[in-house]
Amino acid sequence: MAKRFQFRISSLISLTVIVAMAIVIFTTRQEVSRLRNSLSQVDLTAMPISPDAVVTEVHRHIADHPLPCKVTDVRYSETDDTFRVHFMWTDPVDKKDWGSNFELKGDGYGTYAGCIRNTKFLAPIHPPRYTPPLKDSDGMWIEVSTPSVIHNGG
Repeated sequence: MAKRFQFRISSLISLTVIVAMAIVIFTTRQEVSRLRNSLSQVDLTAMPISPDAVVTEVHRHIADHPLPCKVTDVRYSETDDTFRVHFMWTDPVDKKDWGSNFELKGDGYGTYAGCIRNTKFLAPIHPPRYTPPLKDSDGMWIEVSTPSVIHNGG
């Protein structure tokens, strides 16, 4: 006579433990892989904010300027904790392309601020007033911040 399969509670518990361990190992490996990828990306760029985010914020700040402007380059200096932003515009009077740089310096808490002090760029906003040297209040201040960990779910 053929022996029938006998159900044992110990077999069920063993099977449940094996399946649970497989699920835990799989999810742990996925999380470790995700963390490795995110750490390697941070090490490669070494930037607190992506260049695309800096460009977006700078465009948002200069959108009200009468001359159409375009950010053409963003560079980050890890030693100075500073972004250097290069932007360009076309002067409607002489039809020439102009460009300038400004720096966004970090305060150590995730905020980068800088001032555009190019007289040619600022002339359409306040034409007769700008003669060198410019005061702090004479420039166009731009601020970029890293996202808050509280608002992003910690």
